[in-house]
Amino acid sequence: MQTAIDCVAQTNRSNSYMPITPQPSKLDMTPGGAAQQQQPEFLPYPQYIATSKQQVAFANEIKQLLNQAAKDVVEREWRNEPAKRAT
Repeated sequence: MQTAIDCVAQTNRSNSYMPITPQPSKLDMTPGGAAQQQQPEFLPYPQYIATSKQQVAFANEIKQLLNQAAKDVVEREWRNEPAKRAT
C-alpha cells in the first residue's frame, strides 16, 4: 500500500514540474516529426528523457551554487568575528 501511495505522490510531483507526458511508442527524435505534428501535447520518449536529464543537471548546479554561497558567507563571518572582538 505504501508503495502505491509513493508512486502516486511521485507521479503528481513529476507532473507539476513537467506536465507534458512521454509517449513511449513514438521514438521519432527528428524536429517536427510525425509524432510531434499529430500530438504536440506528448514528447517522444528519448526527448522526454533528455529534457529530464537537463532539468536534473540544472537543479544540481543550482544546489552546488547555493551550497558554495552559504559556505562563503559562513567563512566571511568567521573571518570577521575576531576583528569584532578586538574592538
